[in-house]
Amino acid sequence: LTGRGTMAYLPTFAFTVFVSMFAIYVPYLILGQIRYSIPEEIEQGAFVGNIAQNLGLNVRQLSARKFRLSSDNGGRYIKVSADNGVLSIREKIDRERICGEADMCIIPFEIVLESPLEVYRGKIEILDVNDNPPTFP
Repeated sequence: LTGRGTMAYLPTFAFTVFVSMFAIYVPYLILGQIRYSIPEEIEQGAFVGNIAQNLGLNVRQLSARKFRLSSDNGGRYIKVSADNGVLSIREKIDRERICGEADMCIIPFEIVLESPLEVYRGKIEILDVNDNPPTFP
């Protein structure tokens, strides 16, 4: 030792333990991924997919396990029913308003269940409907 004592190594040791624990346990939290594609401007209440069926979840346990949708911005546009696992449109989706001129428009979301904790990642691709007349130079 160089006079710094063993306390000098504590932050490095704690960080190493944290990173190791994170690397071991986090991959098990995300159990699957699912992807749907829908046309833009689909009507409110329109069916997107049956998440419970697609992920092989027991529909009878969804409410008891606090089945829910988690999304940064997608929650405004999509919703999921804890009664049957159906993902549907909450609000009419305008692709250009959400993604601008981007080639791909994706709304990411997560499905969370508790007891035991399970997290599934999902994406909804919003397909462009040619609703703008072409312009020629």
